[in-house]
Amino acid sequence: MVRDSLKEKLDSGGSAVGVIAFDPYSIEVAAYMGFDWVFIDLMFTSLDLGATETLLRCCEAAGVTPVVRVQSNPWLGYDHRIAVDVTRLISIGAQYIVVSNSCKKEIEECREAARNWHKKYWVHTDSSDWAAKASDWGVQIIPQPECKQGLGELHETLAIPGINMTFIGTTDPSMALGKTSVPNFYSEALWTFIDSAVAATRQNNTIFIANTSWFKTMDDMVERVQHMHKHGVRMPLLQTAYYLMQIGAGKYLKDIKAALR
Repeated sequence: MVRDSLKEKLDSGGSAVGVIAFDPYSIEVAAYMGFDWVFIDLMFTSLDLGATETLLRCCEAAGVTPVVRVQSNPWLGYDHRIAVDVTRLISIGAQYIVVSNSCKKEIEECREAARNWHKKYWVHTDSSDWAAKASDWGVQIIPQPECKQGLGELHETLAIPGINMTFIGTTDPSMALGKTSVPNFYSEALWTFIDSAVAATRQNNTIFIANTSWFKTMDDMVERVQHMHKHGVRMPLLQTAYYLMQIGAGKYLKDIKAALR
């Protein structure tokens, strides 16, 4: 049985901290440091399905849960192909799949794709497991609305049977909801929107994910995580492992170079 560190933390009533990682080494370090999950992004990286499958196996070996974002572009409108790509992600073993959706229909189709029995279809299961595997086999489809229509339909989307988690980004949605071209993590419009979604789904125990957006210092990052926690976010995402290195190194590198003069 593969360990699901994310589910363990959430089932215990705790919050689960994640980081974006694109390579085996970052994943191993993330697991070693105690992150509960890693975010593997196919939307804004060069990762293909072959590389993603390798990263999924790395997560399994390291004992940290992978959450994969499928490729999409919600600002271009409805895309039937997303559900097809979700089917392929399921077949290579992805269990938590984030969909940056333009509308409710895409999530409905992805939920239908999650009922496909082909998850790790090369692993033979006996007949007693077949009914479960043909239903959804534990796959979580996680909507991440970022455009106007997706955000407007969020409450309806969260009412789709089987949707138990959602990801509210704090960069693009802060601009869409705040009607500005400049992202603002602390936008009143953004957090009023998140509060309303959390309140509407409290009875269903929906798990909310949010990212820190682009912070300037580690202290700023901690403050943002505290802000998310106060508003009911149980899965804070701390940007990329590389960005954490950039912020950390940036604080000391000038001093190091000065010491070597």
